Order: sequence, then structure tokens, then C-alpha cells
Amino acid sequence: MSNAIYEFNRTDNEYLIRVWSKYNSGLKAGRDLSVLNEDDEKLYTMIQELKGSEAPDLAIGIQKNYAMRDDIFEDLTGYLDQEIMDKQFTNIIEASKIGSKLYFLPVTLEIEGLVTDTSLINSGACGITFEDYENLVTDKLDGFSPYDYPLSTYNNKKDFMLSCIDTKSAIEGNNVEFGTDQFNKAVESSNEYFADDGFAPAGDYDWNEEVKRVRGACRYDRIESFTEFIHACKSSEGSYTIIGTPSVNASGPRFRALETISVTSSSGSKEGCRKFINFLFSGAGFGDADKEFQNIVTNKDIMAKNISLISEENNKGQKTDEELSEYITELDDYCIVYGYKESTKAMEEGMMNSLSTISIYYYDDPVITAFLIEEISPYYAEDRPLEDAVRILNDRVEKYIEEM
Repeated sequence: MSNAIYEFNRTDNEYLIRVWSKYNSGLKAGRDLSVLNEDDEKLYTMIQELKGSEAPDLAIGIQKNYAMRDDIFEDLTGYLDQEIMDKQFTNIIEASKIGSKLYFLPVTLEIEGLVTDTSLINSGACGITFEDYENLVTDKLDGFSPYDYPLSTYNNKKDFMLSCIDTKSAIEGNNVEFGTDQFNKAVESSNEYFADDGFAPAGDYDWNEEVKRVRGACRYDRIESFTEFIHACKSSEGSYTIIGTPSVNASGPRFRALETISVTSSSGSKEGCRKFINFLFSGAGFGDADKEFQNIVTNKDIMAKNISLISEENNKGQKTDEELSEYITELDDYCIVYGYKESTKAMEEGMMNSLSTISIYYYDDPVITAFLIEEISPYYAEDRPLEDAVRILNDRVEKYIEEM
């Protein structure tokens, strides 16, 4: 984002982008721009003031459900010129809609799913049902959970549940409804598959124990770059893809938007906003630089080029590691635990194919997540039936949304 703003300001003679924060002094954007997350109270205040006459033209990083309104943000459907839209993973753009409206465009993202050896699943599969997941673990992974691997903190009820539920769908209708087949199955399965509830903070790593943990050919992960995808694959042999976490309908992987861009409804420079957004999503902000970057973006051409550059740099480093391993005996264990390995063309293709199968935008609200944990905990402790937990959860989230 910061590089795109820099390049736009350097090359456009009509408009100038300046970065402004309600809680910071304004500055002209340069290459060192970093977007800081405000706490909920400040963010709430800022969202309310986006409706005023002093609101900026563009807003970065706001995804709160209560800001997704016509009086705050423009519907960006149609903002991207067709030739620019044709360059995008349009499935990701489409999944970003709230109802039928596009209040933000995802700039960089994190993919959440199961990094899986394609030999373990049906050809072309982009998701897996709960039943097939159970069979996969039992029959093909020797009972080892995809959530349990070196350095993983996800091997618990809480993180499995959160990886499978769809908060966006639950709160998007006229009434909050968490009691879907998907939600119930996710909660019940989390209780069945795991012993640890995951509510206590993770302890410090014991390196000797981490070395012993199995790296399977299917693992749950949250991928922010192609480098992380390389590390998540079990080996350089075979072909890997990212499939969705267990679901009732075998839906594809989902994403979180790490950076977003919106246009405020009160903006008096909507054409300038449109021009910058097309510049940003065209990939022009990256210029002709042959330098890799550690992000996932929606532009297919930019991603293909970046993945190739990352592969090249990764394999240079891997060659160095192999040479050093002759002298540093502990390096092999280090590479196994962290997943350092050679990148292959099959990995590059697997990453690009995975991006085309994303079907769900994961809405992440810390307040709603806290409600989830508080109300599901008694179910795990066998102190409350699941239907009662869902009823109380629906009521609390409904009131929270109404208050916002």
C-alpha cells in the first residue's frame, strides 16, 4: 500500500495522496509508511467521524461490520475498470461483499486452510467435509492431526472451532444466527477431536519436543506469503494445494483482509479515489522492480511474478543452508522444524490455483470472538447444552451489533 501511494504521488500530476490519522499528525506518504491498528474505542470514534465533513477521502484498514453502511462508505462495485478487474482473482473480490455491496477492497490478505498433498484428496478438490476429514486423519495421516506440528499452537478445541465457523454469515442477515449445521458440527467436532480447550496462553517452546513433533502432509495454517506456503508443505516432492477447513459442504479456503481500502461517502474527490484505486490494483505501484515482496495480493499477474521471484530467492538461501549443514549439525533439525526447503514449480502452481478457489471472507471481531469463547466454554465443560450456548450467544451478539 505504502509503495503504491508513493508511486502514485510521484507519477500523477492531478491528485496527491496524503496520509492522515485522527490520533497522529498528518504526513506525506513515503516508502516507510506503516498502518497502525487503533484500539476498539478509538476505531469506533473514527468510524463515526467518517460521516462528517472532515472525513478523509480514503480509509485504510476498516472492516468493522458497523461501518459497512451507505452513509459511511461508498459501494465500490464498478470502481475498478474492466481491464483492471480482469487481472484480479475476482472470486476474492466477490467474497469481500457485505450483502450485495462492496464497502472495501482487499489489498493484502492472509489465506486460512489446510496445506495438503494433492495425493491425499480427490482431484480438483478445494475443500473437505467433516466426515472426509476424519477419514483423512485416520487412514492417511496415521492419526496425526493437521493442527499438531512443530511450533503449532493450534492443536486445541478453540482454534479448530474458530477455523471452521463463519462469523460473517452469522451476523449478516436480519437476525444473528450461529446455530447453523456448520457451526454446530464445528463445535461438536472440536470437542471430539481435541483434549486441550486452548483457553490458557501457550507456554514456552521446548526445542527438543518441537523436533519430535510430526510434520504431516496436511496441516492447518494461515498463509500471508508464498514463502509461508513453501514452509507449510511437508517436502519439495509432490504437489500441494490449500483446501478449506472442514465444512458441511466442502467449501474452499477462506481469507482475512490484512489491508483494505474504502472510499468515504462524504468524499468530494471520488474520481481521484477511483483513479488511485485502479492504479493500486493494476499493480503499477510495484513498478518494474525485480524485488520480491512478502504479501498476497489479488492481482494475478503480480502474484505470478512475485511467486517466481520468491522461489528464486528461496532456493538461493536453501543452497546456502545445504552447504552450511555440512559444518553445522543442528541446522538440519532447524530446517525441518521451520519447514525450510527448495521451492518447486509445482508449489508455484499450487499457490496460484489455491488463490482461485477462495470462497469465504473471514470476518474477525475480537468482541464476538470473546463472546464465542465465553459461551462455548460451558459446553466443553459439560455444564450447558449446545443449543443453550447458541441461544445465549445469538442474544449477546445481537445486542452488541445493535449498540454499535
